[in-house]
Amino acid sequence: MDTVALTSEIESALEQLARKLPNDMRADDVPVEFREAMLEHELSLDIQTLLEAQSEFASPRMVNSLSGATGFQPPFVAPMLLREARHRQSSEAAVAWLQKVLNTERAEGIAVETFWGFTPTESKALSDDVQLVPFSSLPPSRQKLALSEPRFDSSPRLAAPVFTWQAPTAALVRPAVIQPYLRNAGDNFQWDKGGAYSALFSDVRLCLVTSGPAAIVRGPGWFQYADPDLESARLGSGTYQTHQEITPLTMDCNSRLDVAQAATLFGQLVKLNAGQKNKARTAMQRLGLACLRRWPADRALELAIALEALLVDSSGENTFKIGLRAALLTASDLESRRRCRAIIEAMYGIRSSLMHSGQTKDICIVRGYGKLQTSEVVSEALRITALVIQRMIRLGAPPDWSILELSSPV
Repeated sequence: MDTVALTSEIESALEQLARKLPNDMRADDVPVEFREAMLEHELSLDIQTLLEAQSEFASPRMVNSLSGATGFQPPFVAPMLLREARHRQSSEAAVAWLQKVLNTERAEGIAVETFWGFTPTESKALSDDVQLVPFSSLPPSRQKLALSEPRFDSSPRLAAPVFTWQAPTAALVRPAVIQPYLRNAGDNFQWDKGGAYSALFSDVRLCLVTSGPAAIVRGPGWFQYADPDLESARLGSGTYQTHQEITPLTMDCNSRLDVAQAATLFGQLVKLNAGQKNKARTAMQRLGLACLRRWPADRALELAIALEALLVDSSGENTFKIGLRAALLTASDLESRRRCRAIIEAMYGIRSSLMHSGQTKDICIVRGYGKLQTSEVVSEALRITALVIQRMIRLGAPPDWSILELSSPV
């Protein structure tokens, strides 16, 4: 690479940029950052021409990440060089940055997935390579900066709940190694790690939900390189986010979530066979939806699905079977079992009332305990369902129900 000529060309563009910025920044019709980008592009055309003549750019290059790549061809690199020279206050430093990027073969980074609903006080290992961290503890990135900016006065947010106007409260982080860091655009390259990371984070979030139980809403996720020099070679600061079908209006910061229990539960979940793992996921997903729903009857519908996914092995008498089995799995003394069974039966009554009449009452009758608030019954059923899921995952496989129902608890 002709570093002397490249340094000279960058220096010339940098001087022009310095002269233009004071005047061009006065216009109010275009945001400052956009005007900077426009000027960097305009003044780097000669740098682009010089780069196109270099052997290092004989083939179009791309910067890899977990699940995609961004262009690293002269039209993109030239404005980057001018930007780096401006930030580093040195044309030589900008050329050294380019040489470092071009010579990198293997690079380390992290996959990040954020969420609202729980604010950890410190970082905690949930597995050998997954960390739960406070959002504020994430390393600097363009994505973190964008999410940290208050958005009360920005574009209309009628479709966005209030809690999303503030930064997420926590994040899951997993290390990743990208090799090759750069590749030719025409190479046949397969991305499969991004989906695997997302699936892993999904299981971890479900375990956090079940260890509360807690309402958790998934936020944006992204990949970033650990080395800021390598991260700055990527175009933009993209994030991904899965559509949240059920989103509450507000989110409370859950303080009851047991992170250590979530870590244990995750370790047990990954050991299940495929069939049992899918049933556990279904139950945890429905528990999570119950935590997010506003009305008790809607919560009861979700809890019924969660319990049936794990406790029903034949048709008929679901209320009886699920009430009995939930009591045997989650309680050891007679009074606790009696209470558990009565609450589950009452919860099924709330569900049936909604399904058959389209409405529910604020008060329901719990066998042996008289009249209770419907919201209180469903809240207790929520905790019982979480305990059932935890116990079934711990067992690893369903017990022989016919033996369990006639014997002492397992």
